[in-house]
Amino acid sequence: MYRLMIVEDEEVNRWGLKEHIPWADYGFQVVGEAENGKCALDLIPSLRPDVILTDIMMPVMNGIELLAQVSELYNHIKIVVLSGYSEFEYARQCIEYKAFNYLIKPTVDNEIKNVFLKAKKELDVSLQRSTIGDSNSNNNIIQVQYRNRIRDIIEGRMDGHSPILSINNNHYYASMTLQIHEHHWPKENVLIPLFNRVFDKYEELESCDIIQVDEDLLNLAITVKRDISRTTCIGIATEIRDRLKQKINLPALRISVGIGKTYADLTELRKSFNEASQTLKKKFYEGLGSVHHCDDVESKRNDRSKFQAPHSGGIVILMKSIVEYTVSCQMNLLQSSIDQYFEYMEGFKVGEEENIFMNTVEILIMLSIKLNEYQIELSRVLDEDVYKKIRRIIDKETLSDLKDWMYKMCSMISKCIISQEEDNNPIIVQAKKYINDYFDRKIILDEVCKFLYISPSYFCSLFKLKTGYTFMGYLTAVRISKAKQLLLKSDMKVYEVAVAVGYDDFRHFSKVFKKEVGLTPMYYKEKNIGIQV
Repeated sequence: MYRLMIVEDEEVNRWGLKEHIPWADYGFQVVGEAENGKCALDLIPSLRPDVILTDIMMPVMNGIELLAQVSELYNHIKIVVLSGYSEFEYARQCIEYKAFNYLIKPTVDNEIKNVFLKAKKELDVSLQRSTIGDSNSNNNIIQVQYRNRIRDIIEGRMDGHSPILSINNNHYYASMTLQIHEHHWPKENVLIPLFNRVFDKYEELESCDIIQVDEDLLNLAITVKRDISRTTCIGIATEIRDRLKQKINLPALRISVGIGKTYADLTELRKSFNEASQTLKKKFYEGLGSVHHCDDVESKRNDRSKFQAPHSGGIVILMKSIVEYTVSCQMNLLQSSIDQYFEYMEGFKVGEEENIFMNTVEILIMLSIKLNEYQIELSRVLDEDVYKKIRRIIDKETLSDLKDWMYKMCSMISKCIISQEEDNNPIIVQAKKYINDYFDRKIILDEVCKFLYISPSYFCSLFKLKTGYTFMGYLTAVRISKAKQLLLKSDMKVYEVAVAVGYDDFRHFSKVFKKEVGLTPMYYKEKNIGIQV
């Protein structure tokens, strides 16, 4: 089917043109509508019509103005003008801008039928000449039409009515999908000459069609003169990747490539495209910047049967251990469990990314349930949409990135639990209050423990676990913080500040202050005077 866009400001007339004319019988599919010429121009890049049927009298931009713009910017598109006016001036302007035909309302079905069958016949001829490699067909109009058909095949919009599907021209076709990481693709007018230089190096290559799939994804539909081996495909893809990196001039830039199989039938190009897109996912397991052929997807699969989980139950036990060690804040054991879990994940193959996604989500759900016991909401710990984050890592990054993110996430949850317990633990609360109330005196550990009615050994282990500080480390931090405030907010001498925060020997105070802050008390005051602390 060829692609038709209808441009008409009256909604009823638009609907009638679309629904009451058997476009499929004439070889056309209505791919879009517009209410004026300006809207139509905006839609052309995405709809890629072969033919535009347009009214003349419309607001914003009329049909003649649209015809003039399309004639200049998209001269491969055929324009059929439909007007209720038979004035010579309109007809003259349509001829000047090379309208394909000019129809006067009201039209009869046979008029539209004859015009569009004629348009289809011309489009068929252009396509056949381009597909069989006619040396005289190297003009922009034919090449753009051919490119549109290639895109239709890859995007699943081509059906058996097109003459392109019945042509056997002894060519072969393959697809490559490229993903650029942490950057964007150059414009197409930069890419095409670059690809042409690659073609010059490989005599098997005939042509290349570029399709922008996404902002970071690029698909190449490649036509070759004969069937090519997997090794040649990888060589071509590697050459393209390296030339792109050189052109963009970022040595550390990473571009991953997935390659589909080569087929003799052009209609199989969509199959090659799907293979290339699926193969690209291998970079999730093997790292960004890799090049893989679809034949390699199975051959390098890790054998999960060789991996033995530390307990019976395998993956489920590992997932539960990650949750257990996160909420118990046992960081060494947590790291070990995450390492084993992702060692197991490395055994998954391309196509099982959804299982990895669901396993990771299940860990989050189990963590969320555990956090409820501490009256902590997961959204309080992680201020991002974690499910979108996981999906993005799986789609755009690697298994190693997912592992790093999981450890970071679990660590943040552990710290939140420690902080929560610290805030709610009466021993820690009272100990902190005692230190903050009496930091200016000589405080010893036994004195604090006697006040709290607990043993020094139990207090030290509990305080370190809940705050991350030793008793003396926390006391020093409080004293130095108070000293910084006094130095900047008062006229006190250094020795007076030392006494005020609990140090009898100002030399010892100066030594401790420099160790904690990196500056002597006097230099700190001179450098930061006037700054609020």
